[in-house]
Amino acid sequence: MQIPTETDYDYGLGASEPDIINYMKEGVVVQSRISPMPCYLFFQNLNGANVGSSTAPVSGSTFGKSSNNYYMTIWSSGNNYPDVRPYTNSGAGSITVSIDNVPAIRIIDSADLQNDNEFAVIERKDLLPSRVDVIFNAGFNPTLHTIQYYYTTLEEGISDVRVKRGEGADQSLFGWTQYLDPTSDIFHGPNQILVRLPISIDALVINEEGKVKLQENNSWMIWTPKVHDRDILVFPATYTYTGRNEIYEIMNLQDSIIQKTLITQRFKLKLLEYTDARYNLPVAVI
Repeated sequence: MQIPTETDYDYGLGASEPDIINYMKEGVVVQSRISPMPCYLFFQNLNGANVGSSTAPVSGSTFGKSSNNYYMTIWSSGNNYPDVRPYTNSGAGSITVSIDNVPAIRIIDSADLQNDNEFAVIERKDLLPSRVDVIFNAGFNPTLHTIQYYYTTLEEGISDVRVKRGEGADQSLFGWTQYLDPTSDIFHGPNQILVRLPISIDALVINEEGKVKLQENNSWMIWTPKVHDRDILVFPATYTYTGRNEIYEIMNLQDSIIQKTLITQRFKLKLLEYTDARYNLPVAVI
């Protein structure tokens, strides 16, 4: 018996006919331009930013002393809040400190510091403004040594114990990045994408988050840019019947793939309450 190959169906129009796939993608683009919703896309960052690196560390310069321990402040305000979790990076933590070009050992509790090549990290939430300090061993004077450090970031307000999404100021572990594209045409402006919103039934459900409004029908867009669950779409007030900016969270993403080629992206949208902190995200319009 002859075993069929991947090109033996649809009258032989398979992977050996890339023009057919391109024709389908052109048709999808045309469909996406029929009564579309222009909107802005924000990706949820999957990793924190880097402050310094192993090849270009930050030199310690802000030192102080409390009781018999010197400390070094590595964050006191603004963005780039340190990821203070101690068990990331194969158990070494996300904050690396070197003393005289030799990596120091991180200790979980500052009360357990015993050697001059050790350090601990403390979040000083009792201060206003708060800060993050590196604590050295009692009697060790870092100002007499070369102290360098680097770390990755976490959104401020996330508990390092449970690291739960939604605890931070903007509902993300590592923040957001807007999709930027300076091109425009008669269908969309700069930095906008097109999303088709078919006629659908709005359903009000109640879960652990409280009342959630879901669109029962799938919305969709073309294959690019690639989106992910929990990315968000910002619909400008000029296109909404409420006359206000509306932000939706992408849920239940489904990729439509033909012959190993992504054709469309389909998903459900969850409307965010106007009190959600993500409405404060700055949108680059131009």
